[in-house]
Amino acid sequence: MENLNVQPKRKEKIGKNKKAKLRILKTRGSTNASSASNLIDVHIVGMGGKGFPKAVMINTTFTRYLFNCGEGVQRFLLVDKLKIAKIEHLFLTSKDWSSIGGLIGLLLSLEETGVPKITLHGPPNVEGISSMCKHLGQSDGTQLEKRALTEECFEDNNFKFQYVPFFCEDERTDEAESASKKPRLDSLPVEVSVAYICTPKPSERKIDILKCKELDIRPGPSFNLLKTGESVTLEDGRVINSEDILKPLVPSPSFINCPHSGFLTPLINNEGLKKYQNTDENTPVEMTVDLIIHLTPEHILKLPEYQQWMNSFGANVKHMIFEDTFSNAMHDDGSKIQSHLNLLHPELFPLLPALTTPTSTLPDMTTNIIRGENNLKYHYKPYTQLSRELITQPNLEDFQSEITRNPEITEAIDNFKQEVAKLKSEIPKDDRVYPEIVFLGTGASTSSKYRNFSGILLRLDDSKSIMLDCGEATISQLYDHYGEKTDSILRTLNGVFISHMHADHHLTFCQGTSLAVFAKGLSGIIQARLDAFGKEKKDITSLVVAAPLSMKRWIDYIDSRIYPVSAAIKLFPLQRLKPEDKLNIEKLLQLDDVSGHFFFSKNVTD
Repeated sequence: MENLNVQPKRKEKIGKNKKAKLRILKTRGSTNASSASNLIDVHIVGMGGKGFPKAVMINTTFTRYLFNCGEGVQRFLLVDKLKIAKIEHLFLTSKDWSSIGGLIGLLLSLEETGVPKITLHGPPNVEGISSMCKHLGQSDGTQLEKRALTEECFEDNNFKFQYVPFFCEDERTDEAESASKKPRLDSLPVEVSVAYICTPKPSERKIDILKCKELDIRPGPSFNLLKTGESVTLEDGRVINSEDILKPLVPSPSFINCPHSGFLTPLINNEGLKKYQNTDENTPVEMTVDLIIHLTPEHILKLPEYQQWMNSFGANVKHMIFEDTFSNAMHDDGSKIQSHLNLLHPELFPLLPALTTPTSTLPDMTTNIIRGENNLKYHYKPYTQLSRELITQPNLEDFQSEITRNPEITEAIDNFKQEVAKLKSEIPKDDRVYPEIVFLGTGASTSSKYRNFSGILLRLDDSKSIMLDCGEATISQLYDHYGEKTDSILRTLNGVFISHMHADHHLTFCQGTSLAVFAKGLSGIIQARLDAFGKEKKDITSLVVAAPLSMKRWIDYIDSRIYPVSAAIKLFPLQRLKPEDKLNIEKLLQLDDVSGHFFFSKNVTD
């Protein structure tokens, strides 16, 4: 177990969050009670899809447990009004960027909220990414505790979480060596994915009144004995066991991620998961899994071997899956305001692609499939039930009707359009389409319901474009704006300019570079760009990156601790640009005159 501070403590900042921390500590103190929570539900925070994260939250009365933290997760939490102050544990299934891409942003938000401590569970070295925070902002620090996989499990008042690691097949040692020498899970620089078996702690079991009526058992002193697990003999001579009238124990959910095909065989052969297979109604509840949540990419889900493995868990086990082709992950608030602004000026504010739930591309696998959707809930306590009441589907016609049915607003819009048309007629006609500027995000220190982190797409012509800043979840904004045309846009992207090293300006870019070498189905700018080139079977050129010098430190960290990235980019530190560098950039970006472009005309600070 290791304790780290997300950032060094700063005396001048200590007072800012003091009240918030005291309030959170008081609430968390309630979790020290010996009894388990009477409320448990599994909440889908992010359903995945192109450019969007897959993330799941377990909610209890006082504590929340977040599984995976890809890019944009904190914005989903904000929009869905899921208070992050209750998050005490982050469970990561892998060190892929799809699992950790939103970690720094969430940690900074947790600090700003006043959360004093977060416990991190997952593969080795993922906690080191927090050391990058000290150059990204200012905070008085949140304690980050990392639990090692060698501890095998973690327990609190609500759950026992069993760690089930499995290694990429290409990374494993020789079978003979593996049998004689146990891998050091806390230090090996290997690809490892971690499954989690979450066993709820039994709270005081309730008596099932319906069962009592069926057995003609009347309330009385015998109830207390039965609740403690003892057997009682009734006046008519019948012996009643506690299991005859108590409500059943809550079964376990589990979380599994098979990032790519190299993990498939190790996952199928994993002994820690085999013991939960081939169960039936006679299997003890502590040896059963009720729900398996597959955070696995869709192309792995489609493999016959994976489907056969899913079926091996028995007919009573439910499987929740996430399909990468789904596209209804957009935030309602963002699509609503875009549709309203479209009424003012359709050219400046084009309608976003229609949000529909496409037909599933996955074949029928089992009858117990649950398809993950944003805000889908699976209740465990106090009852077991699947709930869709929080799921919404943005409807652009409904959004615009909120405006058009108001005659005063409609009249004002018509007057505005007439004024715009008059002014436009006075301007000399110009048929040029480019350059085109698309504001993907205008947020500063954080995202909000209506604004994403900083990100501007500058389209120079139909074959060249540059990204000006690239904050977290910029790729989501691209998919929101362009829909099926996103691939063609990404193929034009040949440069990224990072203005300064705050988290809102570069985190998504780092996601992209960490994926450019391996292309394992991870979300992000570079992965999506890589896929876009692959579909056309074209050679992929390195991405030109003009950024402050301190960007190299971040790239070096990702390169050595997460994935190799340096070969995927051409990095040009802005403070050290030489005349020959500008000529090189001009060639790589296919620009006629780089020195005349504005992003080299201003001073740059680290």
